[in-house]
Amino acid sequence: MTDGARTLNISLWQAASVPADVDANLAALDRAAAEASGRGAELLITPEMFVTGYNIGERLRPLAVARPLERVGEIARRHGIGIIAGGPEPLAEGEDAPIANAAWLIDEHGTVLARHRKIQLFGELDRRLFVAGEAPCTLADFHGHRIAILICFDVEFPETVRAAARAGAELVAVLTPSRQFFLLFFFKKRPPPTDSPTLIMVGSVRCEKENEEVQ
Repeated sequence: MTDGARTLNISLWQAASVPADVDANLAALDRAAAEASGRGAELLITPEMFVTGYNIGERLRPLAVARPLERVGEIARRHGIGIIAGGPEPLAEGEDAPIANAAWLIDEHGTVLARHRKIQLFGELDRRLFVAGEAPCTLADFHGHRIAILICFDVEFPETVRAAARAGAELVAVLTPSRQFFLLFFFKKRPPPTDSPTLIMVGSVRCEKENEEVQ
């Protein structure tokens, strides 16, 4: 990505989580961050809910309460690379806290720059496990570029992309659990709003399904 002044090198990581095994997933993320950084990437983007796995039922809650996304900062700092990582985020203290399907943008120093919570919950799976986010879009400045973060079904709604563009986003990063590069499908069905500034959109996908319930 370039804005005419400088390039932002992005690594899109197509990967599969080990369901409910945070340690294994973070170890894989650590290896991916090391490789991406070594190849000159400044930002690594994971699939949706990568840190814990997505369709893991009641195993999700105890993992979410442990706040696994907070551990991603150490990986980013160790390898000197920004990371947008997907995982569960409890919205309060305690075992009964509501949980959001979240994506955090963490810079190369381990600082959390933005937290996006999935706005448009998809199907019974999302509605059973998560509460919806409230922000129409989440933006942050990273290495001189304005980045918006969306999660999967969020991008199906043109008004969400339009809001990001009008807020000054140059890049929309989309995390999804789909094996297919669904952004191509999105643009075929719903071209970007013609009254919005030009945007670059990138998406990180899984390389296999956890089970047939995830789409």
